[in-house]
Order: sequence, then C-alpha cells, then structure tokens
Amino acid sequence: VGDEVVNFGGMINLNDTGTFLWERLEAGADKKELLENMLKEYDVTEEVASEGIEQFLNKLREAGLIEE
Repeated sequence: VGDEVVNFGGMINLNDTGTFLWERLEAGADKKELLENMLKEYDVTEEVASEGIEQFLNKLREAGLIEE
C-alpha cells in the first residue's frame, strides 16, 4: 500500500471481499482489525475469515504491494 502501488505495473482484479480488505488496508488496518471487520461484515467463521485474509495478504506480498 502507498508508494508500492505507484511502482506496480500489473493489474489485480479484486472481488467484493478483496475490495473490502484492500480499503481497510489503505486506511491502516492491521491483520487483527481486518479479521474483526470481516467478522462484522460477513457471515463467516473466524477460522474461514482468518484463512482468507492470510491468502489475500500473501497474494499482495507476492505482487510486491505490501510489506510486513
């Protein structure tokens, strides 16, 4: 997020959940806050939400869009 977006030359297509998470990352949310927000917004278990968030973050890391 931030300067990395400017340097990214590819394209990532996000579904509704991906967009939801991306917007929260842009606002400065950490992994714990992402999970809390997912559980409030979607009818999903904590385990499923946590796994999905980790997969999403891994894809962003692989694309060089975020660092931890």
